[in-house]
Amino acid sequence: MAHIIVDKRPRPARFRYGFLLGGLLGIAGGLLLAPRAGRESRDALLDQAEVVRARGLTSTLQVRIAELQSNLAEVREILREAVAEGREVLREAIEEGKKADVRVQEELRREYEKKVSRDNSGGAAH
Repeated sequence: MAHIIVDKRPRPARFRYGFLLGGLLGIAGGLLLAPRAGRESRDALLDQAEVVRARGLTSTLQVRIAELQSNLAEVREILREAVAEGREVLREAIEEGKKADVRVQEELRREYEKKVSRDNSGGAAH
């Protein structure tokens, strides 16, 4: 009777496991079948690994720079909007302040005129 082996690990875990196993088998096969001596093969592999790593870092840096530029543009737009809103609020506050100043001046003028008129009419009676 044949036994069927069922891998119950989640799909991403199986993929990573298979990818890692395949990579290790590929390296082992390459080392066994390499036309160079062990030392030369290791040096060549290290050189290639450095090139790949440098390309990977360059690629990663380019992606990060693009993300930062995008984020910076977004922040600039948010700041522009905030400054525009702030200016509008400030303009409105200044206008309200001017209106309040006019109202207070008118109220004070009326009170002053009432007092002067009372003083003038009261002063004539004495």
